[in-house]
Amino acid sequence: MKISESSRIRVWISITLMLGIYVGAVYWIYRRASGASESIARLLPLATGLAVVPCVLVIALGILSMIAKSFRYAARVRAARISPEIRETLASVAVGDGDRERLGWLARQHARPFEIIFTEFLASFGGQINAELRILAVELGLADRWRRATRSRNFLVQKAALANLGRIGQAIDPGLLAHPLEQTRIEAACALLDSGASDAPAQVFQMLPEQSLLGRILLADSLRPFATEICGRYMADGLRSQDARRARACVDLLRAWERWIPIQGFSQLVARRDIDLRLAALPALRYASTSGQEAAHEVIALLDFPDERAQAEAAKAASELGISASIPLLVSQLRKSGPIPALAAAKALAELGSEGRQLLENEIYSGARPQYALQALEQSLVAERG
Repeated sequence: MKISESSRIRVWISITLMLGIYVGAVYWIYRRASGASESIARLLPLATGLAVVPCVLVIALGILSMIAKSFRYAARVRAARISPEIRETLASVAVGDGDRERLGWLARQHARPFEIIFTEFLASFGGQINAELRILAVELGLADRWRRATRSRNFLVQKAALANLGRIGQAIDPGLLAHPLEQTRIEAACALLDSGASDAPAQVFQMLPEQSLLGRILLADSLRPFATEICGRYMADGLRSQDARRARACVDLLRAWERWIPIQGFSQLVARRDIDLRLAALPALRYASTSGQEAAHEVIALLDFPDERAQAEAAKAASELGISASIPLLVSQLRKSGPIPALAAAKALAELGSEGRQLLENEIYSGARPQYALQALEQSLVAERG
């Protein structure tokens, strides 16, 4: 279990306080004993103090710990006793025939267990019950409490508050999208999307380039329900952006979604970028291209690109997309390129049907580099046999 920042601060304060009391007690004993005439008479109280003071502090700490645990246990017992009534009253009010005054009293007198149970209801119910719970959250002051908790230094408290505000459709402070802590930015973005705000997809899409790879992965999953809207309105502009980070974030988003949402002129937009972005976009061609011919055009262009890394990746894409028009280029790559692209070309030919395999067999018998063709055919046969 991770220790929150506030917990660490409390631990350091306790340690500092105990050390301060210890040093102060020993110094006080030393001062009282400094008036003695003999050195032994001065040292004896000091030695006694060094031994006794830690024992007294440990006993005092144990007593205080027991008292604190007793209070926490009593609070848990009270919460366990009142929880059934909270659940029953909240359920009755949510369906429209409960005592709202009693519910308000429970929310005020038993704030912590009430909030826990209310959050469970929010996450469990939809439809009309969820709509009623949203109204109750505002009436009972939970929305204001959660809004204040979003400024907490404890990340777990802040995360729960943001999630709850998103569930009840309340506005999220836009400043949290630029929070110094990435975890807070991600949670705020997810809550904003859950809140149903009309401009939420655009705001979260704009913040993608500033996040780490892990942050973009988390946001991609939350943006998935808005994929069609984002691809239709914002994706093309993002790919055309002069900011390389923004363009790369767009490509990563398409790869994470793995949904067929054609973007007009996708391969042409990608072809204008640097080679790193073009290679990153290869897996997204099958999802974002408007036609197989458009995807094939980009793959064939990369097979002709004078870079062995690009040729190897393009050969793999050609086999995955089943581009038979790439076979002549793959044969040429097998015969002339370096070891990595040559082997990639051989593997691609092995996956492109009988024509590709026949060409590999010819290379084994009469080609100058039969080892790549032989290895590709062997791996293909092993894969087929399972």
